[in-house]
Amino acid sequence: MLVLAFGLIGLGLAYKSSSVLVSSSRSGARLAAAAYAPAVADNAQRAAMLENLRVSVERNLDGLPGQAEPRTLWVFRADSSGEPTGGPGCTSDCIRWTWDEATGTFGSQTGTWPAPRACGAVIDSVGVRLTARHQIDSPVFDGLDIERSTVMRLEPISDQAC
Repeated sequence: MLVLAFGLIGLGLAYKSSSVLVSSSRSGARLAAAAYAPAVADNAQRAAMLENLRVSVERNLDGLPGQAEPRTLWVFRADSSGEPTGGPGCTSDCIRWTWDEATGTFGSQTGTWPAPRACGAVIDSVGVRLTARHQIDSPVFDGLDIERSTVMRLEPISDQAC
């Protein structure tokens, strides 16, 4: 009975980790959908917007239980199925950060998405994907890799800005 109880507690904490990742990815996707396309025209504005997105997601991750550690954060152009357009490795139109355990933040960013479409009839979708490793203290389970994504359509830019 005791093993079953601890197993259920561990799975409950894993579910909480999953919920925090969903909430954090949704927060990042809302910010990216509203602010990414207008910020692309100016490198300083784009860098500031991406920094705000990273910090916003990190703040939302404060709710992760102690058994979970973030691994990666992606912001990407999403295809119709919600996956990165460059494929599963997030190879193009994608910005990536990797968690730095020493600082407790996402480290330096890599990748680019230089030309999101937010004008005219075709509007891109932006995705935010988070991964984390949730440790479960159990002789049966080693741990769980959790990945959660949110995809939203970019907010159209006004006709005057296009």
